[in-house]
Amino acid sequence: MGTKNIIIFRTDVIGDFVMSTALIQNVKNKFPDADITIVCSNKNYKIVKLYNIFNKIIIFDKKFNFFKKILLYTNILCRSYHICICLDGKNFSITNSILMKSKYKFLLVYKKQKKIFGHKFIFTRPFKFFIPLFTDCQYFSSNNPDASINHFPTLYSNLLKKVDVSFSNKHKYYFPENREITNFFSDYFDKFINDKYLLIHLDEKWRDIPEVNIKLTSQISNLQKNLNYSLILTSYNNKFDYFNNLKKNFTTINFVNDKINFNNYKNHKKIFILENMSLSLYEKFISKSIFTISCHSGFTVNICGSNFTHYVDIVHENEIDWRNCWIPKNIKYSRIYKTDLPKIFKDIENLSKDKIIK
Repeated sequence: MGTKNIIIFRTDVIGDFVMSTALIQNVKNKFPDADITIVCSNKNYKIVKLYNIFNKIIIFDKKFNFFKKILLYTNILCRSYHICICLDGKNFSITNSILMKSKYKFLLVYKKQKKIFGHKFIFTRPFKFFIPLFTDCQYFSSNNPDASINHFPTLYSNLLKKVDVSFSNKHKYYFPENREITNFFSDYFDKFINDKYLLIHLDEKWRDIPEVNIKLTSQISNLQKNLNYSLILTSYNNKFDYFNNLKKNFTTINFVNDKINFNNYKNHKKIFILENMSLSLYEKFISKSIFTISCHSGFTVNICGSNFTHYVDIVHENEIDWRNCWIPKNIKYSRIYKTDLPKIFKDIENLSKDKIIK
């Protein structure tokens, strides 16, 4: 019968790729001898390359010039595929999926919602209405009232039933094991932490919290004192004022090529700032935390889906419907509303104490 060729389009960001790894792993399990190509983005290539599932990786960047895009189209369309899976809903991916020669085609196509004269309308570009004529297509809108339809992992778990690839939406996400990173983490943990800890990921989404530049340092100190557990503060290439203020007060460790570099060392031995870790090392720190907390970092929440970590999501109340689309079904999930900083940290403290008591 020969080797089956399978192509997967995932040209968006890291968190979206991790969210689809349960589907990808089940495809590999169903077709263990298949030749699998993934079309990814520059953004998620740094994690895609860690997986040994793929026989070929093609990178697409919407900034490519016209001639480079034509070469990419030619490279993709010159082959025949047994299965085409388009998960990102991008025009480049959809166009290739429609044009290519493939026995089975499975697409997710996103609809958007806009308000016109005070009324909400869900719509998509006209050509996307004709996609079901050529493929097995599921439309998606973040504002559909049916929560079971609005959930990406649930859509993934049902998308490929025609080729007998189906699985629970509670299926564990897949993150590759790296023995060298595991050993490095163990050595670091024994030397510097050796304690239960909460992990708080800090990024640009913290900036709209009132008085974050002024009060974040004191709130973190108070949280650690009240809980008497270590706090791990993580970030990647964070240049914001609130983060620079934290670095003046707490021990900061910069990981370059997974090596430890102390930028500054403070006497406080219960709070550590860890910067610029590799994705594999970051996953290890998440997996060992009591809680992992962030202002809905897509990569962070989906990494929790690969190791069943309890995730605490800090979101605006009007974002709930949209954020629910990404939450893994296989983790413990708690939500804190993004209000004022003291209220946020009081909620974190109460959640933590409740979990510790249990």
